[in-house]
Amino acid sequence: MFSKDESALMRLLIKYDLPWIARDEDENLWVFEDKPERSKNYFMATGDFGHLPDVLFPQITWDNSPIDCKAYLESESKN
Repeated sequence: MFSKDESALMRLLIKYDLPWIARDEDENLWVFEDKPERSKNYFMATGDFGHLPDVLFPQITWDNSPIDCKAYLESESKN
């Protein structure tokens, strides 16, 4: 699902305690310290969060967000 470069970026996000990625309904891409909750057309969470360039992770959409980077990388390592 994700490229080697995207997986490498996920490992960096985990290293810096931002293991959750979500895209809001307006196509903005965000990272979160804690699992975000869906609200109207965006995500909310406690803890730190940040914005990523919207062109990254095009396969992450409003419909499949949020993505748990830790769980994804663990599942990939088992395959």
